[in-house]
Amino acid sequence: MQIPANMTLRQLRYFAEAAELGQFSQAARKLHVSQSVITTAVAQLEASLGLKLFDRMPHGVGLTAEGTVSTSTCGTSWIRCRTRSVSPCSWPTPCRAG
Repeated sequence: MQIPANMTLRQLRYFAEAAELGQFSQAARKLHVSQSVITTAVAQLEASLGLKLFDRMPHGVGLTAEGTVSTSTCGTSWIRCRTRSVSPCSWPTPCRAG
């Protein structure tokens, strides 16, 4: 998967939390932001990747096949960037703290 240069760590974090919790609203509560912040960040991430990561349902979200693959890729990169095991993150393009 080609990683876009405009992807941010914040988008990765929001995506990872929403994927883990299955709801944008629960992810927002956990991260102390509004639900619209999570929704917007995930939509921007989907647009920059050109992939639909979540199936939106009335009472939550579920990962698409692309989203399932992305969780392992993004999760690994998020951990690498957070622990600074690479300096700076040397994923195909650098991670931005944004």
